[in-house]
Amino acid sequence: MIIIGFDSEWVRHDQQNNHVLSYQYAVKVGSEMHCGIVYTEGPKRENRWTLANLMGHAIEDVRSVGVIGRQWPNRIVACAHFTRADLGSFRDFRTLKTEFDSLRGSYSTITRPYRCSFYDKNRNTHQLEIHLRDTMALAPNGSTLASLGELHQLRKIELPRKAIGAM
Repeated sequence: MIIIGFDSEWVRHDQQNNHVLSYQYAVKVGSEMHCGIVYTEGPKRENRWTLANLMGHAIEDVRSVGVIGRQWPNRIVACAHFTRADLGSFRDFRTLKTEFDSLRGSYSTITRPYRCSFYDKNRNTHQLEIHLRDTMALAPNGSTLASLGELHQLRKIELPRKAIGAM
């Protein structure tokens, strides 16, 4: 099993749209971990990535650095803190919101995993089975991501003073 934590960063583009700036991921396989970031190419919706593309890219990345071998994992546990916000940053959100279950005002996998395909850099098709977990639903009510990090001795990266207000 492979665990991929993900997050997205965005800024307000206009009155109705956000510009997704980047997607971050952390892949955990056993005791090994590898992190990465991908930037979008512009503010338009077509510049956003799909969930399958981010998961596939993260797998390709950990394969390239030797965290996993040549065998492609087909079962992924994807984790985010408040998935309702992060799934909304993907180009295929309209599909995703119908594929996952509603749990405490957000999205998770309860009944069945999301099945999709990813085409790697050599145009080989890989079937992915994504089990979504929202860490907000697993944490004590009202817990911030920073407080969860403290529980696990992981320091939150501090952003510049007005950065959060611009998101």
